[in-house]
Amino acid sequence: MTTRRRRIPALALVATGLIACVTPVLATGEASAASVATWDKVADCESSGNWAINTGNGYYGGLQFSRSTWLSYGGGQYAAYPHQATKQQQILIGEKVLAGQGQGAWPTCGPKAGLGSDHTDPYPSTTPPPAAAPAPSLGDTGSVVAEDGTQYTFTRDAANGHLQVTYLPKGGNWATADLTNQVGTPASAGGAPATFIQQNGTIGVTTADAANGHLRITYLPKGGNWATVDLNGQIGTPVTGGGVSNTVAPDGTLYIFSRGSADGGHLSATYLNSAGTWATADMTATVGTPVSAGGAPSAFVQKDGTVGVVTANAANGHVFMTYLPNGGQWMGDDMTTLAGTPVSDGNISNVNAADGTHYIFSRGSMNGGHLSATYAAPGWATVDMTSYVGTPASAGGAPSAFLQKDGTVGVVTANAANGHVYMTYLPSGGQWTGADMTTLAGTPVTGGSISNAIAPDGMHYIFTVGSTNGGHLSATYAGTSWATTDMTSYVGTPAAG
Repeated sequence: MTTRRRRIPALALVATGLIACVTPVLATGEASAASVATWDKVADCESSGNWAINTGNGYYGGLQFSRSTWLSYGGGQYAAYPHQATKQQQILIGEKVLAGQGQGAWPTCGPKAGLGSDHTDPYPSTTPPPAAAPAPSLGDTGSVVAEDGTQYTFTRDAANGHLQVTYLPKGGNWATADLTNQVGTPASAGGAPATFIQQNGTIGVTTADAANGHLRITYLPKGGNWATVDLNGQIGTPVTGGGVSNTVAPDGTLYIFSRGSADGGHLSATYLNSAGTWATADMTATVGTPVSAGGAPSAFVQKDGTVGVVTANAANGHVFMTYLPNGGQWMGDDMTTLAGTPVSDGNISNVNAADGTHYIFSRGSMNGGHLSATYAAPGWATVDMTSYVGTPASAGGAPSAFLQKDGTVGVVTANAANGHVYMTYLPSGGQWTGADMTTLAGTPVTGGSISNAIAPDGMHYIFTVGSTNGGHLSATYAGTSWATTDMTSYVGTPAAG
């Protein structure tokens, strides 16, 4: 399919070494606002209406912003790249570009869509989505341990967007493979690769196709070979910017939760039941889950068999849980109202402690990035871990939760002030405490790209992508003491970014 895309340049404000403050003067009849319908026409012309598009040409999303334009007009509060933001967020930045540059920013598609003659506020009664700390769009990691003990960590090659797997067979040696070359997984964009392991031993990862936003599953059956499937083409999962997570219910159903990029941020559940049948459902339409923004949906399964996902409401930042009790019906709860969870930018993770306590770790968007723990014991409650334990305010990707073999539960984050990797943890029968892993184990500073894996022998691995070493993948692990290995140097894992 051929699409016409206008490259929108950043507004030049630097001249002869000075930064000028420019107040745009609009020509008579020029628009500084336009209706959603008109913006849809611009997107249809620019990108065939694909709000999640990223073809690798340096221009992103439905309105084909350059990244410099996106950041210049404040898009970084929503997502690091335009195609990772919701349609609404892209239009809100489009409004700013229109006010600053006029419809000439889209010289072909703007006039064709009537952008210059439309003066309608696209969201007159909608509170703008909450500002989010810019999260790393590339370089995030996802880790899983197979039944045979093999560890897999998935990253995205900074040079070409290829899906890369770095793995350690039980009793073997570390190795790495390019799954885009080996299996045909498309180059991906947005969010961390989301891993899973099914009850039949199949392991896999879900990503978003950078070219068209299609949800893609790449998997390795137990005893079989790697394969990949386009879930949009097969069952109609809405296109996504890459905000994806997975979980497996007690009955064996694999659930993939994704945030749509062309439907206003609706939450979708794509699932594979034990009979091998795929289906997809719009949870915003059927359950009432609010349109979400920020980080990926965070999936979970509780000890009692309840399966669900936690997101952040795009309208007000409230943390929202959508869940299916074992043997019941889908429903939802506003955790900010119910348990006092602070409003969030959407960077959230879940874990169950050994005693069955469900922890939701979230980063606040209105309290300086404090880490909060919302937990059910048995009623829901929330504790500010930054105030209670001293966990540094965090930034970047989602907190990465874990449960060690000895029952220690915890979460790993990146210190917003200096990028140090920080572990906040609760030993079984003990008290919450914390440790700076950069100081303790030499973990390189990071922008927040973190995942955890617990090996069958109990070894805890923390995988991070460095922010000052060219995107090298590092493994920090607990042997007799904590240590760190640069996997890019040691194994050849491509720099992630």
